[in-house]
Amino acid sequence: LSEIATLNDIGNQAGPEISPGGIVEAWLENMSNQCVSFPVDFNIKVFVEQHGDWIEVPNRVSYVGDRPELLKPKGDMPSSALVYIRPDTSGLTITESVDSYAVVTGHLCDDENYVIEKKIPFVIIP
Repeated sequence: LSEIATLNDIGNQAGPEISPGGIVEAWLENMSNQCVSFPVDFNIKVFVEQHGDWIEVPNRVSYVGDRPELLKPKGDMPSSALVYIRPDTSGLTITESVDSYAVVTGHLCDDENYVIEKKIPFVIIP
């Protein structure tokens, strides 16, 4: 099962370069033979590099609903989902390109103890 996280693929619809206030749209695709469950907000955590340190900033996208996002095994529908990330850049200094990433966290549908984490890299450009 250790390879399940690597079998969840990320593709960018918008990004990986965004301007301050911009939105990253990333496809999360389940390429495994296991069902994966994410909370409605994908438990998104957003990090940006500032002065050599990684700091967490809020995601300004509000997800609505209370049902988890289930990604069915490859070949079943739906096996992919679109994730929206809009980092709060209001307190950041952006005079040059800023390395950033978001992490989405879920688990196997039939095993909540098997956590799946996926990193979505992007760059904020001035």
